[in-house]
Amino acid sequence: MKKKSREKLQIVLAVFLVLIFLMTLIPLFA
Repeated sequence: MKKKSREKLQIVLAVFLVLIFLMTLIPLFA
């Protein structure tokens, strides 16, 4: 159970990082 919750947290963190990455990249190409 604990391992599953940690995996979910890592996925959420990864998505969050990707979103920030895109937010910083889009203005450069816009």
